[in-house]
Amino acid sequence: MDFSSSISINKMQPQIQIFFLLFFFLVGFASAGNLQNPDFESPPKNVSSDSSNPFVTLNENNTIPGWTFQGTVSYVTASPNISLPDNGHAIQLGEDGKINQTFNAGADFMNYILTFTLIPGGQNCSANANLLVSGSDTQGIFSFKQHYGKEAWQSYGLFLGLGGSSYNLEFTLGDANDACEGDFIVQVQAGPVVQNFTVRSNGTGSAQKSSLKFDAAGSRATPISFLSYTTIQTKDGILCGPVIDDVVLLSSGGSRMVIKLNVLISLLLFLILVL
Repeated sequence: MDFSSSISINKMQPQIQIFFLLFFFLVGFASAGNLQNPDFESPPKNVSSDSSNPFVTLNENNTIPGWTFQGTVSYVTASPNISLPDNGHAIQLGEDGKINQTFNAGADFMNYILTFTLIPGGQNCSANANLLVSGSDTQGIFSFKQHYGKEAWQSYGLFLGLGGSSYNLEFTLGDANDACEGDFIVQVQAGPVVQNFTVRSNGTGSAQKSSLKFDAAGSRATPISFLSYTTIQTKDGILCGPVIDDVVLLSSGGSRMVIKLNVLISLLLFLILVL
């Protein structure tokens, strides 16, 4: 038996400085088949393919296939001044911007995970901008937290599962084979369970497997996050940090959900928060 579920993403409040946000969204057990136009590669109507303007403001005659929207929303195309994964497309949400889609969730897939990456527009940008992601009977508020490292992004996950169920979060911690040596400390949180993991890096691609057990938080969404507490520099003075890979979520019933961080590009939002 199928049932309808709705997801929506919107900006919460204005910020003093420009803030860029990249949002990767994966629905279901590593399946994006539930969503229409999940990566926005199908452009809005009446958009010229040879347009030189990377921003196209949407209106009632110029909508995104598969999506509804409210407020100020623009369609964004990668350009020399706007870097997007795979030189693709994205969405810009204005101060009151919101996008929404309703999809059929099959009975075989009662657990879903929203995964996303936040990226600021620059070193001096505001770090307290919030993004509200909501689904049926649940929602999550996310923001970019100040950090130090070579890569200017932070990845988060919002798990939507059955209340009271037990799960085991498995993952691999290591280094990027970039001559980054030292002890990496990573805080992993899954619902109410928080634990620090330490991995010794020799800078040559070392890795170790770890796991964390937790219970789903009732009828509420269960957030999953990885946070690095370590700042290390290579001999060349380049900031570096740990690598997280092979993330797998195992339910008490034996169901297996693989979260491949390198392919979480099912839904890409490009959010610019302005005053």
